Amino acid sequence: MLGIYLKIYMVAQRQVRTIGLQNTSSSKVDKYQRKATQTLAFIMGVFLSFWTPFFILNIINPFIGYSIPPTLFDSFGWLGYFNSTINPFVYAIFYSWFRKAFQIIVSGHIFRSDMSDTKLSDT
Repeated sequence: MLGIYLKIYMVAQRQVRTIGLQNTSSSKVDKYQRKATQTLAFIMGVFLSFWTPFFILNIINPFIGYSIPPTLFDSFGWLGYFNSTINPFVYAIFYSWFRKAFQIIVSGHIFRSDMSDTKLSDT
């Protein structure tokens, strides 16, 4: 996961620089770079906080003779799975378009006939 997110970060940084060279001021580019960095750091932090206990148990279990109780192992596994439940809320913190799409889906408005005209972004 760290490798994948590092690659995503590098591509995002390259795209922001390309957009910045074509468009406006460097302060706007810096703002986008800062936001991309914060978003990826937060998402990676949440992922690691939920999955690290499980992976640590997985690594140390063979060295301690497989003595970790299955209940603890299962609990940490489910804590890792809970990360997938949290992801929509994490993305909603950073992206207004995601927040709006999430609200539309949860409220059931997605089934309305005029949904194809809905704009998710402010621009």
